[in-house]
Amino acid sequence: MKNINGFININKPAGISSSDCVVAVRKILGIKKCGHLGTLDPIASGCLPMAVGRATRLIEYFAHSKNGYICTMEFGRTSVSFDTETEPTILPNPRKVQEQELTDLLATLVGDFNLTVPAYSAKKIDGQRAYKLAREGKIEDAGEAVMHLYDVHLERFSYPEAVINILGGKGVYARSVANHIGKQLGSGAVMSDLVRTRKGKFTLDNAITLDELKVHADSNSTEFLLNPADLLDNPRLTIRDEHIVAISRGISPNLSWFSNPSELQSEAITEIIRRGSIDTEEQPSSVVFLVSESGDLLASATISLTPNSQTPVKIRKVFVPQS
Repeated sequence: MKNINGFININKPAGISSSDCVVAVRKILGIKKCGHLGTLDPIASGCLPMAVGRATRLIEYFAHSKNGYICTMEFGRTSVSFDTETEPTILPNPRKVQEQELTDLLATLVGDFNLTVPAYSAKKIDGQRAYKLAREGKIEDAGEAVMHLYDVHLERFSYPEAVINILGGKGVYARSVANHIGKQLGSGAVMSDLVRTRKGKFTLDNAITLDELKVHADSNSTEFLLNPADLLDNPRLTIRDEHIVAISRGISPNLSWFSNPSELQSEAITEIIRRGSIDTEEQPSSVVFLVSESGDLLASATISLTPNSQTPVKIRKVFVPQS
């Protein structure tokens, strides 16, 4: 299939790497330009969003998306990877965790936490991946990192197993959360299963399996493609269709090009101006997106901080072919 542009939300099976999934998608669709929006460990399953074609230029805008996980953890064990991918050590006479104390602890896990990054992770240490150093016996963990947790709550509990729901920000390792919980309760814990239920607006509801993708490809159907404009959290501004050609050439729009100028007065746009931040490399949340009247993504842009500017946004990247 040629000239495919957009997003695919793959429901990754456990047992294969995220890179393996990318290779599989390239082979099924017969394409080269494809990349995923966030690694899932081999033990994990669930949402693995992928960008294909021109949509790969949008990957940077999903770096700060919220991630939702269903994490199964087992108390009374520890491992160097914080999960069961490496041989767990069964603790002698581990402290038995009570459901209420676990629930109480989870209620406190909101905000920024310095959590230990597992040795068997993709974090770089002195230019090398941590998992390579761990395999060589050079490190026991990969240091600490600030991880932001929006919500952690209990789904099911039957000691020694607990199933928890985690909603976290960029860079959260669910197994680091499980390890932290085990330490706090003095019982040890490892993650035994993980399902990513959400990455931004990608959810299990709009995910498909690799087998389902192959069925679509064999029938030359592109129904699996998701519209990038529907998935981005950033504010959207609608451009009149007669100005799409100019946008494709990288010309920043003036006020008359907007189909609905009142969008420029939205709360989200006002907040960007209030912050006064146009450093989009550091602040991707300050980016806005220009879309056509039919909802197709045209370009990313930054907001002008000049009041009553006749050119209220400056184009940053164009996503439609030049006309």
